[in-house]
Amino acid sequence: MFWRKKKNRSDVLKLLSPKAHKEEVDRCIAAPELVEVEKGLISINGRPMIISYIAAYPAKVYEGWIADELVWKPFNIDVVQFVEPMPEERIVAELNRKITQLEAKLAEMRGKGRIDTQSIEQELEYFYRYRELLTARRTKLFTMSTYFAVSADRNAVEDAFVDFSKRMKAKGAQLKRIRYRMLDAFKAFLPENRDLLKRKVLVDSDAASSCFFFSFPKIMHENGVLYGFDAATRSPVIIDRFRFAGHNEVVVGKIGSGKSFFVKLEMLRWMLNDSNIKIFLVDPLGGFADLAAVLGAQRVVVGKATMNPLDIIVPEGVSARDVLREKLMSLMEFFSTFFEEEIGSPVDKTESGVLRKAILKAYSKKGYGRAIIGDVISELENVAESEEERSAASRLKAALNAFTSELSMFNGQTDIEIYGRAVYFDFSQVEGVIRSPLLLHAVLTWISSRVRGEGGKKIVVIDEAHYFMRYKQIRAFLEREIRHSRHYKVGYTLVSQSFAEFAEHEEGKVMLSNANIVVIFRLDSMPEEIRRMLGISKFGEQFVKEAAQGKVAGYSSALLVLPGENSYHINVLASPAEIEFLGSAGRGV
Repeated sequence: MFWRKKKNRSDVLKLLSPKAHKEEVDRCIAAPELVEVEKGLISINGRPMIISYIAAYPAKVYEGWIADELVWKPFNIDVVQFVEPMPEERIVAELNRKITQLEAKLAEMRGKGRIDTQSIEQELEYFYRYRELLTARRTKLFTMSTYFAVSADRNAVEDAFVDFSKRMKAKGAQLKRIRYRMLDAFKAFLPENRDLLKRKVLVDSDAASSCFFFSFPKIMHENGVLYGFDAATRSPVIIDRFRFAGHNEVVVGKIGSGKSFFVKLEMLRWMLNDSNIKIFLVDPLGGFADLAAVLGAQRVVVGKATMNPLDIIVPEGVSARDVLREKLMSLMEFFSTFFEEEIGSPVDKTESGVLRKAILKAYSKKGYGRAIIGDVISELENVAESEEERSAASRLKAALNAFTSELSMFNGQTDIEIYGRAVYFDFSQVEGVIRSPLLLHAVLTWISSRVRGEGGKKIVVIDEAHYFMRYKQIRAFLEREIRHSRHYKVGYTLVSQSFAEFAEHEEGKVMLSNANIVVIFRLDSMPEEIRRMLGISKFGEQFVKEAAQGKVAGYSSALLVLPGENSYHINVLASPAEIEFLGSAGRGV
């Protein structure tokens, strides 16, 4: 079927009249040049369009659940709604009639001694509540019909509609495609305000407002920091990571995508936002040296300062026994890293048992705050009870003697006193730091004792997290720390170039599942398993592939995922003052 605008001589003559001219211009604006109709498809000026309506609305929605479908898609979506108020008297009368019927049915069932009346009672309770709301004027009822038009190239429009339908179905909304009355459906989108199909559903005022498609989901926590600006609405996205059940964050993006700049901005804003917060920067390649400089962070030179892995700080209100139990687990992982990565020979079951007993004996003799690795070495032979254990103790002692020579920076009382709000762990004096897993593990173990023992909010930033996660024992340590971080008001931020290390290791998946905030900058690809885990749509994945990068666009864009809640397309920008401040260290951002 075709409909084409044609002109004849009388049409041309009418254009000479100002009134006729205005009518013709108005009609041209509203009416397309060419409309083609097929079964289930209508093409407007050669561009195909599939029209559908919501046949069943979800039982529970969040604000802007329709609006976020209109943000950045590789195809066009038009939406129109028709909302009409229902007369209150008519609705109340209908409710009374329904209630009377249900009450009569319930009385009949009870009179027969039936006990399967729960569904009737629940339905009655629902109608009682609605009648009360209506009569008290705390809600109103409306009829509402919502139509969507998905348009794309002819070879892509069907796939686009299927993808859109799946997303709506995941939200609990059932779409029904219009296949026959295509012209009537198309006229719903014209500025005539006519709903010829009348696919109406009865809703209350709360449900109607949640479907308003200019109402976008927003997040503005009272005590949070600015993460960026919503790409669609330009509204600020302000998040307090300590408001979530877990305080952890994962930031991923390719080199040059803007992830490091974002983390620097976040840490700067946290320092300004909370005068009591402490930030620990673990940076094996020096990428955060500029941030440390402008923040005036305390600098801890790894490899020169003595950092005792056996340090224990017992926080107020926590038993020393519980702290020791957790500490013992982390120390066994630390020594496992030493044997596996430095010695090249993992400890066996007997050696592990002897080492564990020696650690506990050293703590027993020296006290929680004074034991060092040298004390553990001294106790190895004392705790051995059998010939097998004595042999194991001898092997352990021979290997652990490395802590009395080249690894002596870990065998002594800690000579670092943390005094700053920001602490920067400088690995620049360590040759081949990325091949020194023991140093990486030792720093994390030492920080763990501090953040667990101190009060207040703490953030631990681990840059280049993939270097840490390539080692089994460090992964196990980080997994446990992140799972329990909320008990100590600690938030870990892991920064990496891809999701590979999270997808390849079970510990990485656990870390990601315990991250309440995931910020994804530009990536060329994303593991399918990670995409499903985070609930990222194909459109979200495409957005990540095409995300703006600061050096090209002047700002960076990212997909902000709050697992179990919403996702946001954000633009990350800094104020001129922030850029000047972050760049004042010389290296810049």
